[in-house]
Order: sequence, then C-alpha cells, then structure tokens
Amino acid sequence: MASCMRADDGCRSRLLLGQFSGIFQCTNSKPLEVKEPTIEKSTRRSILAVVVTLAAFFGPRARGAAERASRAAYDIPQQNLQIPEEMVACSENARRIFAAVEKFRKDKGDVPDWLSDLVPDYLAEEALFCPNDSTHKSRYWPDPKLPCSYCYELNTAQLGRQPPLDGTMRHYKDLQRKLFGDVVPIVRCFHHGRNRVLNLAWDGRPYLSRINFEFVFIPNYSHQMLFEFAEPAGPNTPAADKPHSYESDFAAFVKEINTTYPFFELKGIRSDWAAAAKRLAERAASSTSDTEFLGIVVEAMRHLRDAHIGLRSVKAPLPKRLPSYYPGISFMPSTDGRVVLMRGREDLNPHLKIGTIVTKIDGRDARALLEKRAKAAWAEGGYFSSPQRARLFEFRIPLRTEEKGREHTMTIRVDGKSHDIKLTTDVRAVGWPHWYNRPDKLSAVGNSCAYTKLSSGVGYIYLRRIDGNTGPGMKEAFATHADARAWIIDLRGNGGGGYDQALFEVLKNLPKPLAVIIDAGCISAGETMARDLVYYGKARLFGSQTAGASSSKRAWTFPSKIATLSLPTRSRSGIGGKPIEFNGIAPDEQVLAVPEEVQKGLNSQIIRAETFLLAAVNEEPQIPQPSAQTSRF
Repeated sequence: MASCMRADDGCRSRLLLGQFSGIFQCTNSKPLEVKEPTIEKSTRRSILAVVVTLAAFFGPRARGAAERASRAAYDIPQQNLQIPEEMVACSENARRIFAAVEKFRKDKGDVPDWLSDLVPDYLAEEALFCPNDSTHKSRYWPDPKLPCSYCYELNTAQLGRQPPLDGTMRHYKDLQRKLFGDVVPIVRCFHHGRNRVLNLAWDGRPYLSRINFEFVFIPNYSHQMLFEFAEPAGPNTPAADKPHSYESDFAAFVKEINTTYPFFELKGIRSDWAAAAKRLAERAASSTSDTEFLGIVVEAMRHLRDAHIGLRSVKAPLPKRLPSYYPGISFMPSTDGRVVLMRGREDLNPHLKIGTIVTKIDGRDARALLEKRAKAAWAEGGYFSSPQRARLFEFRIPLRTEEKGREHTMTIRVDGKSHDIKLTTDVRAVGWPHWYNRPDKLSAVGNSCAYTKLSSGVGYIYLRRIDGNTGPGMKEAFATHADARAWIIDLRGNGGGGYDQALFEVLKNLPKPLAVIIDAGCISAGETMARDLVYYGKARLFGSQTAGASSSKRAWTFPSKIATLSLPTRSRSGIGGKPIEFNGIAPDEQVLAVPEEVQKGLNSQIIRAETFLLAAVNEEPQIPQPSAQTSRF
C-alpha cells in the first residue's frame, strides 16, 4: 500500500479531522500516524474507530495509513495479560501450540488448516487438551480430525457468501488483523467459565477476554468495519464469482500432485495417474460449470487410490453420485479356498445364514470370482489405499452395480448338497458388516467400546473407533474384570479417529498377556492403535492385514479458490518402521474364518487368539461353546 495520501485526500482529511489536529499529523509526505504518548487508551480506541470509518472515504491510499495506525495503537491491556493460576497450564499449552504453528509455517510456507495437522510431527497430541475440558472438543469450529479442546481461528472452513464473511475463517482473521494488528487471536479456549476466554494472540501472547475479544479494543466493533480492508473484486463482480480457468486450475492440480504426492512408487501407480491426468485435462478444459469441473477432479483423485485424499471448502456442489446396489449378503474368505456368508438373507431363504458355504456365483468358482473382482477394483482405482482394502469391499459388498434388480445365481452347499438360489441387486449399498458371531453380554461405553469376560476367563474388548470413549472404556473394562487371565482387543472394522490423553495413559498400563485381532476394515488411527498395542503391550496380532491408510496431511488450494484439497505428506510408521500406508499392519498369525466354526456361532479369530493366551498363562486351552445369540450395541 502507498505510504501517504493524495493531495486532494490530504486536504479533505485536514478539514474532517480538524478537531483532532493535535493528535493527527496529516500531510502529503507523511503517513497517517498516531502519537502514542499523547493518547489515553479509551480515547485511542475511539480514534481508531473513526480512522477505520474515514479510511473508506479517503480511498485506497488511506487504507495503508489506517492499517499502520491500528497496528501501532492497539495493544493488549496489562490486566488482560495476567493469567490466573488455574489457567496457567492451559496458557502453557497455548504457547506450545504457537511454537508448533511457527515451525510448521517455516517448513511448509503456510500455517496449518487445523491444529490436528501439527500432530505428531510438531506437537504432542496431549497439548491439544485443556486441563479444564473433559470433552476434548471446542464449542466453536471443532477440529474435524482429532479430539481438541481449542478453537483454531485460522482454519479453512467456509463462513458465508456475504462480505466480509464471504471467504474462509482464515480470510476473515486476515482482515481482522489489518484492523486490530497482532492482538487478533489465532487460538481460543472457551472452557474456563462463561465469558472468560483464554486467547493466543497472533504474536504469541496469551491473554484474557470476554467471548468477543474485539470489544477489548473497539467497544462498538462490527463486521462492517472490515469492508475497507477487503480487496476489490473488480467492477460489479462479487469476490466469490471471479472468473477463472478450469484448464489452468486442473494444470495446477496435476502439477501439485506430480511434484508432491509421496506414494507413487510405493503403490506403483505413477503411469496410471499420468495417463488419467492427460485424459481428464481435456475434459477439464471444456468444463461448463464448477460442479462439472469438481466432478472431473474427483475422478482424477480416484486414480491416486488414497483413502484420505479429499476436497473441502468447495465453492460449488459436487456432482451427485449414482446409487449402487448389491444382493444384501456379505462374504468372508475362509479356509481351504472357500467362501462363507458373513451376513445372510434368511428372509429370502432359510439356508442363507451366517456360516453357509458359497461354492459358485453365476456358475463360476466363488472364491476365484471375488478375488478377480478385487484385483479389478484396485486396478480401476477408488478411495482405498491398498489392494487388501479394495478386496474387503468386494467381499463385504459383493456384486455392486448401479443397475438395480440385476439377477445372480448363487450356489451354496448345505448338508453335503448343492442348492442354487436366485438373488437380485435390490439393496442399496450403504455400509458393510464389521463383525460376526461376537461374544454376548457385552457392556458398551459410548458407541466405540464394548467389553466382556469370556467363559475361559479371558477378557475381551471390541473397539469400533478411536475417540473420547476409547480410553475410559478400556480402563473400565480392565477395572471391571480385573481378574481376567489375559485380554483380547478386537480392532476389526475399526474406523479410526484420534487419540486423547486418557487413551495414552491406558496404553502405558496395559495388562499382559495381550492378543489383538485385525483386518482390512481396521483403518487410519485403528492401525496406529494396533501398532501401539504391540509397542506398549507386547501384543500378538491375529487376523489379516489392515487397510494401509495412515498418513500425515496438508492442504492445497486451487488457484481460483474453488476448493481445497487434503493431501498426504508422509506415511505414519508401522511396526519396525515400515510405512503403514499401502502396507498396513500385518498379523503375526493369519487367521481365516473356518466355516464349521462359524456355523456353530463361534468366531474363528477369537478362538485362535484365546487359545494363544491360555497357552501363554500355562493353562489348557478351552474352546468356547456357542452362545444362544450374538450381541449388538
């Protein structure tokens, strides 16, 4: 911005500011300044409000003067800098967060999208938790990736369409900084009582305010004061509607992927990506709407085969996905190259129940057909990071198609006899089963944790996700069944989430011996949980390979601002330092379902884990008897 006003602006300013002639020096050669020593704080606040109002009238050159005046004038009152003893621990967390944000900015060239992006490379996860907050969740702008007590105000969430709220939260804070200077908070904590907020200023200082920090500096603050700091979008052109080139946007996207995507060699997908990018670039250039363009970007992302890549802060609706359908049954690979039903359809036929052996699908060997479809799914690409995850979907949601009512013939074997059963794709493909024949009498802690003690005396915990109930749930299970001889932790179908301090404390005090069951349904934080149970609890792993989708992420925004892309930066490390991405966590003992056990209401993986644990405590293994019913929670 220019450092002084035009001559005619200067003359007008002297007329309009005559009553402040002892305060402002307004000449053609010097910037508009505030003489700090001569102004009381209350007077200074009023003057700055006038400066902001007049800046819009004086024109763009006055904006620079107003901005410099505001930065010079606003400082945090001394009483607000005094942190009470009960908030010191929280303020120390704020200082750690500030240091981590600064380091991230120096390394990446920009601040993180969310505080969770700092974990674990720049910040320990426990620093995200205010000691006064048991929920580990901010009241405003909660972190979408990890439990976090703090409201991060430089996030990239979209606010609205009307200026000055017509951009992201970060854009709004940038505008506020032009008015208030470095007193603008980047992190806030609302867990210290009503209208008592701890703020972390842009310059790294913690200070107190009421819920509206702005009133500390401008008692009559309103959003309209930010209009003069917004960049003009051109004559009669709203900022959100700036013209842009789909061709250049797609080219920038492809260049970013080509130069930064870290898993091309690991997954062996570079040539497929290159061919897809070239083909889709032509379609992108001829796009006629934002929605059409974003649909092409989504199609391109599928060729990266990455479960965590995704769009956010989009400025237009994404194309509607066509629904897909399947017969409503689910399969598991089983011993001796067989296929067994994991979810049946006894409403269609009494023989279609859990444990039934499927020998053929449409006249072809069932196992060979499903394995072929799994390889084809990986080759085609999608939102999975590994072949084992793609395979899981082909078994759990088999024969998917956009054609509702397609007919199939499934051959099953019951009591030594074959039966052909007609099925149609009449069930909407939404979700898939994560377990079969679980133990009964499970006690639930939230929606993430359930536990019991098996008849053999071995404790059992099932973890559906990693969240705020995981640590307390495990702690409750261990305390309730303190006499358990050993423990099984079942992570099959664990959808991930994030750690909190309570979970860290439980991991440090795990009972032993310990067995863990995994499969390709276990993804993201569920996979790091499997790793950590081995590290802290010396656990032995049973089952099959996990999903292979665990990475640190960053944000990249299209030049036109049409959307922001979440991209991986590196894989999290698994057991022995091997990347979890693509590889997953491999079991110590691969265990497939045994149809004869499944038909009796038993769970083959639990049986093998239980047998191992009982042998470890020098007891004769006891194979459990089937229960009358399986539990749900």
